[in-house]
Amino acid sequence: MDRTRALALAALAALAAACTRGHAAASEVERSPRPGPAAVASALAAGSAPEPALPSPVASERASSPRPAPAARELSLSTGRAAYVAFGERRLIGHIHGVCGGPEYACARWLGAATATGSLVCPTGNVRCGDPKTGPASWEAASWGELVAIMDHDLEASVARAERERPGAIDRTGAVLTGYSRGGYAVPVLATAHPGRWPLLVIIEADAPLSAAALARAGVRKIALVAGEHSAERAGMKKSEAALSASRLPARLFVMKGSSHLYPDDMDALMRDVLAYVTDEADGGR
Repeated sequence: MDRTRALALAALAALAAACTRGHAAASEVERSPRPGPAAVASALAAGSAPEPALPSPVASERASSPRPAPAARELSLSTGRAAYVAFGERRLIGHIHGVCGGPEYACARWLGAATATGSLVCPTGNVRCGDPKTGPASWEAASWGELVAIMDHDLEASVARAERERPGAIDRTGAVLTGYSRGGYAVPVLATAHPGRWPLLVIIEADAPLSAAALARAGVRKIALVAGEHSAERAGMKKSEAALSASRLPARLFVMKGSSHLYPDDMDALMRDVLAYVTDEADGGR
């Protein structure tokens, strides 16, 4: 995965004081204008045709789950993109996927864990990788400033769409924001940009810059870090775990056994442990 830390630095600093480095984009971006809040609200209120159900996790993943995961659904947004949503418990779990690995990978691989803990909302990125007929969507954009703004906009539109689809099914109290790879770098930016909105964070395979002081000011209470056993991100994430813990912000590093960057076969089981940790009221995840 390519990085251009200088590009990330400029945009992340403008969005969160804690951020000093990040990922950079590597491919072209759609330049269509994003709708304003009024247009989004109008589209969300207008309703839409019934949406197709997406498949549940594969049999090998379901077998390790205490109960079958509800099927996820693809809900269309006014942007022309979509949200991948699975309703379970009422706690909101938002997820930002990485480059060239859309919701069908980044969220579906731990759908059982997600729905046992909350309701998962996973928006789809703004461009596609490779052949648009086969390539999964990604969040790639020309700069981190544009990139994170799109993520933020689409995530909130996706949550609103899910709430309209099933009123009362989602509770934002104790909401969990998760992100994988490129999406993981956005997690602390979104949390610090919206104090109180995302008190619990899960950062997967992203050595994102983390400031305990800035996160605490934003109301972040607990952080889980997830790194591959053989990942280049792991060493930096281990240092972040130690620094956050020393600053009295609860943090724990979880390891994906045998992985360099991609999810292991037991990702659903691992994410059950991760979500149990971050939501544990006895240790900050209330």
